[in-house]
Amino acid sequence: MLMPFITEGFAAGHKAVHILREDEIAQHVSTLEEEGVDVSTGLTTGQLELRRNVDTYLVDGQFDQERMLDSFETMAGGAPTGSFR
Repeated sequence: MLMPFITEGFAAGHKAVHILREDEIAQHVSTLEEEGVDVSTGLTTGQLELRRNVDTYLVDGQFDQERMLDSFETMAGGAPTGSFR
């Protein structure tokens, strides 16, 4: 359902951060590639970040709302060079 939105974002040069369960990552990468997303290049350039949900939401084994908001702010900031919207 979200794939058209995701592929249009990549084509437009937007940064994408996908937070997934460990067991979903391989299938998600496969689906992105089937839809024409160059996952390898995206990961290399920083346009695509794949993060495990437990590493993102449960740092140190617990959820911290302020840390999560700060993390999302950082993730939304683009690549280190600021090259992605």
